[in-house]
Amino acid sequence: MKARSNAVYLLVAGLALSTLVGCSSMPATRTGFLSDGRSLSYSDDGSIGRYRTASTVDPTRIQVAEVQWRADPSFTAEERTELAAQLQLALYQAAGKAGAKPEGRPVVIRAAITRVETVSPVANVVSTLVLFVPLDRGGAAVEIEALDADTQRQLAALSYAHYAPLTEFGARFERLAPAGIAFKRAAEEFVALLEGQSMGSQQAALPGRR
Repeated sequence: MKARSNAVYLLVAGLALSTLVGCSSMPATRTGFLSDGRSLSYSDDGSIGRYRTASTVDPTRIQVAEVQWRADPSFTAEERTELAAQLQLALYQAAGKAGAKPEGRPVVIRAAITRVETVSPVANVVSTLVLFVPLDRGGAAVEIEALDADTQRQLAALSYAHYAPLTEFGARFERLAPAGIAFKRAAEEFVALLEGQSMGSQQAALPGRR
């Protein structure tokens, strides 16, 4: 029994080591969903790509189109619907916290879920019992753009990928919870982009071409 326990411990420790030395950031996706993704500037770790024009946007006058699914097709219809609704709600909530800019353009927001990494609650329970850390992390990647409501010109675009951090401890025991956290972060980042702000420490410069 002791030998078996040691074997399990070594296995989990090996997985922990591979996790720690592996890529710490999820790479942003480039699926072709964006009407024009060529102008995006990416962060140093490749997890965020951004673009916006110099045009002023009113974040409070937005319409979020139906969220598209560009991720793994093996997810059930119910899961896809649930996740799409979460991203759409996150965008509306983030925009609701933004300041109005009456001189800005109203926009239509297009969004797609391009990657979803689930977590295994069982695996995380085991790793927590053995190593006191839930090793299996989840997250998601999205691509979002804002189009001028009248001309359909792309005014801003974002490709964003995020693994739920260990500080979101509870999310590592719910299969889809890390994706929801990623959606919230992406929505906040996108609205900040619309406002001409930068959210993170490793953010790429915001180009103002076009």
